[in-house]
Amino acid sequence: MKAPYFSNEAKRLESLASLKILDTLPELDFDNIAFLAAQICNMPIALISIVDDKRQWFKAKVGIDASETHRDFAFCAHAILQSDVFIVDDPLHDEKFKDNPLVTVGPHIKFYAGAPLFSPDGFPIGTVCVIDSKPNTLTAHQTQALKALSRQVTRLFELRMQIEHLDEVREHLLFRKTATENISEGIVLQNQSGAIVDFNPAALKILNLSAEELTGKTSMDPTWKAVNEKGHDLPGHEHPAMLCLSTGQKQNNFIMGIKQNHEHMKWLKVNSAPLFEENLTSPIYVVTTFVDITVDLEMQKNIRQNQKELRFVLDNVPYMIGHWDSQLINLEANTAYKKYIGVTPQEMKGKHFKDILGESVFQKVRPQVAKVLEGHTVEFESTNLRLDGHLNYSTICYIPDIQDGKVVGFLSIVVDITRLKELEMSRQRLEINLIESARLSALGEMAGGVAHEINNPLTIILGNIMLLKKKFEVGTLIRDEDIKGFETIERTVARIAKIVKGLRAYSRDAENDPFESTTIESIIEHTTELCAEKFKLNDIILKSNCDTSIKIECRPSQLSQVIMNLLINSFDAIIELPQKWIEIQVIENTSSVEIHVIDSGVGIDNHVVEKMMQPFFTTKNVGKGTGLGLSISFGIAKSHHGDLTYKNGCSNTTFVLKLPKTQSIKTGPLHCS
Repeated sequence: MKAPYFSNEAKRLESLASLKILDTLPELDFDNIAFLAAQICNMPIALISIVDDKRQWFKAKVGIDASETHRDFAFCAHAILQSDVFIVDDPLHDEKFKDNPLVTVGPHIKFYAGAPLFSPDGFPIGTVCVIDSKPNTLTAHQTQALKALSRQVTRLFELRMQIEHLDEVREHLLFRKTATENISEGIVLQNQSGAIVDFNPAALKILNLSAEELTGKTSMDPTWKAVNEKGHDLPGHEHPAMLCLSTGQKQNNFIMGIKQNHEHMKWLKVNSAPLFEENLTSPIYVVTTFVDITVDLEMQKNIRQNQKELRFVLDNVPYMIGHWDSQLINLEANTAYKKYIGVTPQEMKGKHFKDILGESVFQKVRPQVAKVLEGHTVEFESTNLRLDGHLNYSTICYIPDIQDGKVVGFLSIVVDITRLKELEMSRQRLEINLIESARLSALGEMAGGVAHEINNPLTIILGNIMLLKKKFEVGTLIRDEDIKGFETIERTVARIAKIVKGLRAYSRDAENDPFESTTIESIIEHTTELCAEKFKLNDIILKSNCDTSIKIECRPSQLSQVIMNLLINSFDAIIELPQKWIEIQVIENTSSVEIHVIDSGVGIDNHVVEKMMQPFFTTKNVGKGTGLGLSISFGIAKSHHGDLTYKNGCSNTTFVLKLPKTQSIKTGPLHCS
């Protein structure tokens, strides 16, 4: 019959486990008790048996080889349920044990006596027992001795736990001692009077004192020259350690400065904690820990100064600069926002991007915001209508804020370029006026020759009309003879019309005209018609050599202006030379056409060549030229995807206008170079 379980078996097993005794190696103290039990009781077998949940295990044994048996067969499982020594005189006649294998097989138990063992917290965990394979008995003295041995084993269990606890305490103290001696934080122990009685090496290092100098030193010592966080003198009784002793309360994160001898001020962050003895309400010691934060405070001071300087720079930059997180919440902004949109940085902080800009502007920039949150830097221009009805122009740059490979926000930089745009538009209007002025100026230089060119034909027309009128009045008109007069008038009118057509074509603004296909010859002819008479009057020979079939896509009026500018420059350059001639040559290439304007001059100095394409540069006398002719001509050539160059190395002054035959790329308005 197996023994029932203890009334609180779970707690009993928990108590047994806390002893950590099961399956440990043999120990002499326990072996000696088992030996004494066998000797005192005059028994062949003695055991110190521990009853687990499914077995009984022998911590010490005499007269048996087995180290454990099943709990169901264990006599000790019955013994632990008793408060006194459990004795079985004749197991064969006991209903609980008569068929027990330990009785019927081996070791053929005929007598058993077991004194229960108790854990330090009072739970039965085993026995000190003696066994005989023949009938036997115990005297009263032997029974008392067996109980005494049981108490000794229980005491050994208690000592074992105490030793284990002491080992843990020793390890804990060793850990704390090692930690205390090796941490960088200073630690001092002060008694009730505030005198320092113990400390760690870091305390000596931080305070720059020897052990002899620090031992016995108190918080009241005036040589500390202590100050509080604001730099005011700190009396000894206000030191955190003394406050802790007087109030019994912890003092945390107390900032103070100390100055030893002639050292610089050293700043400490101090924590003080009281130590109490049992049943006492006032602390008997105070443990104070401290770290040197001098460098940290200096760094914080520098950081604050840098932040102040950065804020000064940001607030005085005339651009709107804002920092936003990935949820489009404002983190920081400069004061430029107040000027442009009427919101202060304080009012912006914590607000959503849309709430600052407004719904319409937010929707306009939303695609760019999406791009910057993908990690791309975005630059673009934006135009918005101000409250006063005027347009506001801005350039905007969004720069992603990337940390650990993840976009956590972005920086926005908004530059108001309204004034620049207005100046640019004014510049463009001025440029257009200058170009128009330069064209009309060139025309004016040829005006005398044009007037002469028209006056001569008009004289011929007037003379023929007067002659024909006189003949008509007297009735002497002869058909075949006088028809020649009418033909002369007709030819002369056509010549005037041709000159007028050239003037009209030259003088009109063709900047926005579409490109049209026309012959080079017609452009040269219309241009030379305007200046031929002036050249003739000044004995300048003007020749042109052009194939009538050569065509290009161009703005004819603009090319006429280029050729006119080149002819005027040649005229002014050779007017005083003994040999005066100008020649226009046209050379056709596969995809381009070259118009060479050559005069009898011997070339241009290098220092002039380097500058002559620049606006307003001129070598002519004041009032003679605008300095824009070549610059505008160069711009016209570029707007036609061509080029205007001076050809070095020629015996005579030569300019080359090179143009493509067709215009495959859409071009915009002309601007001066």
